[in-house]
Amino acid sequence: MAIVFFDIEDWEKNIVPKSIRGVPVIVEEKKLTRDTLDIAKDAEVISVFAWSTITKELLDQLPN
Repeated sequence: MAIVFFDIEDWEKNIVPKSIRGVPVIVEEKKLTRDTLDIAKDAEVISVFAWSTITKELLDQLPN
């Protein structure tokens, strides 16, 4: 299980992983799109920010 955070800013890169223990955390500067789906393929949790556009079609491409 992993948690992937998309659309992370530079100042958040060290804060986010330190805030969560016991689970692998991946931080990604890019937004969740068809081009970045592969980063989230093994994630149990995906975090995006309010300004991200997430569609049903995009989510349907994820295995979990």
